[in-house]
Amino acid sequence: MSRFLGNLNPSAWAALRCPDFAASAQNGDTLPVLPVRDAADNAPLPALPPDIAARALFLPPLRFTPAPGFGRVPDDLFHALLLETGGSVRRSGFQKILLFNTSARARPAVETAALDLRDREGLDALVLHRETAVAAVETPPLPLVVVPLAAVEQHGPHLPTGTDALLNEALLDRALDNLPPGAPVFTAPPVLVGRSSEHFGFDGTLSLTTETLRRLLLSLAGNLRAGGFGKTAFFNTHGGNSAVVRQVVAELAEAGAPVALLRAHRLAERRLVGGISPREAQWGFHAGDWETSLMLAARPGLVRMDAAVREWPAPLERLGGGLSAAWLTRDISRSGVMGDATAATAEKGARWLAEAARALAEEIAALLKTP
Repeated sequence: MSRFLGNLNPSAWAALRCPDFAASAQNGDTLPVLPVRDAADNAPLPALPPDIAARALFLPPLRFTPAPGFGRVPDDLFHALLLETGGSVRRSGFQKILLFNTSARARPAVETAALDLRDREGLDALVLHRETAVAAVETPPLPLVVVPLAAVEQHGPHLPTGTDALLNEALLDRALDNLPPGAPVFTAPPVLVGRSSEHFGFDGTLSLTTETLRRLLLSLAGNLRAGGFGKTAFFNTHGGNSAVVRQVVAELAEAGAPVALLRAHRLAERRLVGGISPREAQWGFHAGDWETSLMLAARPGLVRMDAAVREWPAPLERLGGGLSAAWLTRDISRSGVMGDATAATAEKGARWLAEAARALAEEIAALLKTP
């Protein structure tokens, strides 16, 4: 069970590896299901009809809707979230999607999005409403709120697409456990799908556009601020989100909002990988030794070490004068791996996970002491 992603059984998109999607898409009976739920709705997901449940491939739930609360987003942004997620499903070879909606407020927008998914993406969009009553839960404003930010994308032939979200959860849970009991920190609804378009061309990748992700983060931060919370700290575990979240932090800071970007886990990564090869330290930046070792420690049942590979990214054009080139994964990797996943071990992962979480806890504790 994952607090962020729910029950990661074989009927969960985030539990599958990149090679698994071709067979699922070719099987005409497989039906991707996108649960649409208000952020405050923590009740168990209603059961699907048996004939649909037998075919369901559950996507990560969309928890940002037009309903009041921390997860409230404008109708046009909600529409974009649905269309971009559906478009990603289409890119992975699927012809259909079921929008499984439990939000009364989102009902008309879900039905409108279904029409546009058919028109714009060529995706047969089915809709099932099972609206649930959401009890009002008062969350007392706290001085610090952490916004988890991750991704659901290809991680080579050996790791699940939910790797970034699962590692975010593992690091944050351990960091919070390292804080004194009762530390006044609130964890916001996680942003599970980020900007991952660099991995398009590899099945299983879900992505928002840069502008949609930016608007979502600004909306979430604004909702939390309006709810009386203090500083907002973004905790990001996907490199493709980095430029967007830095931009959002700058915008919020310029508007006078107290905001921070948690970085200690990244600094810990640079410090801890000293024992690996220089080549891995320089080029192992996706699904290599670091991420695979962490997953072996955190979620070993989702790792296929028999499928792990070693692949270094193909060199890009060398540009002088401090220039850099934008790249897509397919430009530099055949497998989707950039690094040596074969070198990973659970022992290294457990040590790295503990140290990175400890550094993250220290950074959160320091934020609690600053205005």
